[in-house]
Amino acid sequence: EIVAHETFCSSFPIDEVGSEWRLVFAVDYGCQEGEYLVEAGVPGERLSRCKPCPTGIYCSGLADQDSFEVKAGFFHQYEDGEASVYICRPTRACAGGPVTPDATYCAGERSGFLCSECAID
Repeated sequence: EIVAHETFCSSFPIDEVGSEWRLVFAVDYGCQEGEYLVEAGVPGERLSRCKPCPTGIYCSGLADQDSFEVKAGFFHQYEDGEASVYICRPTRACAGGPVTPDATYCAGERSGFLCSECAID
């Protein structure tokens, strides 16, 4: 399980009678590798919200969805404004790469949906 935040409880003595302060600390680590940021945390109000990366997509955890990268062996396209990821067969047909609106993820002379078309000389 990826930990995006932790809380710590501590007690601090404040006098010789045994009185003490009990404090709770919350530490927000942000998103971890394999996650992406959904909503940034606000100190003292809320912790960051993260989601796992879709299968076939690499997320560094350090940025939002704009930094996604398609893994080799997968194909990505936008359908009606939504991102879709497919596994390629054979997996070597898809090289992967950064997610951009006009990116091609095909290896070598391949092209088309799922890199299923070959160039003919």
